[in-house]
Amino acid sequence: QVSNLCVAVPMSKYWNFIARQPSTDVVQLTGIEEYPNFFRDALVWSIIFTIIYAITTFSLRFWPKWYNSLTPRKQKDFPSYVVCLIHHVVRVPNAWVHVITDFMRTDAEAAIFNYVKYEAAVGPFCIGYFVSDLFCYAIPEAMRGEFEYLIHHIVTLVIISSSVFEHAYLCRWIPHLLICDTTNVFFNTAWILRTVGFKDTPFVQFLEIMFAISFLFTRVINMPCFLYIVATSSYGDGLGYARIAFLPLGLLQWYWFSKIASKLVSRLGTKEQKDSKQC
Repeated sequence: QVSNLCVAVPMSKYWNFIARQPSTDVVQLTGIEEYPNFFRDALVWSIIFTIIYAITTFSLRFWPKWYNSLTPRKQKDFPSYVVCLIHHVVRVPNAWVHVITDFMRTDAEAAIFNYVKYEAAVGPFCIGYFVSDLFCYAIPEAMRGEFEYLIHHIVTLVIISSSVFEHAYLCRWIPHLLICDTTNVFFNTAWILRTVGFKDTPFVQFLEIMFAISFLFTRVINMPCFLYIVATSSYGDGLGYARIAFLPLGLLQWYWFSKIASKLVSRLGTKEQKDSKQC
């Protein structure tokens, strides 16, 4: 009973937090009204991220021996992992601060809080990254038959772009979406360290464990919950058919987690075989 209570109380507080509703008495500007240069700045950031991608690709040639030792797949993936990590290291810690700050607000304060002024400026940075990675990585991957990143980027772009035209309260969910990228901070850092020669080190193993744990909580549990809240809310009605994007985005998280779980089981099985041979 105690253990059930320890789970039920935090989950109840979490659900009450994400289920907060805006005040119907306060009229606020939409994201695009509050931030008229939204898409211009998104274009600028997409160019900046594309330049970073190109510089990273070019700079790898300065280490020819190491670069040539990589598989063609890793040579192609490395710039994307670096640019992705830059984006997430900049935005994820800030998103956690915003979510925690929002959690500390009372329901009354949250109902009238102007989330547009607080969150909308993040949008162009995020859209710029996704547009850049869409053309530099996701579309080339789709041409090879790997469509998961293309689907992820398109539905994310649809959700963010649509939200700035509708109810101001939708901007509240921008940091909630960004904290899901906590997983990428752990995964990309571990991948880069493995690629440059730190495979199987304790720190990399720690990052891999944190990746799996953070994926479970931020993407498998958190993301479907807040997508459901938005999809069924009155302020989410303005998104219209854009809410269709919620389903593939949520299912994609479960698909990815199934792959993570499968790899973990495979690794544990291999480790047990090695241990039994040593015995």
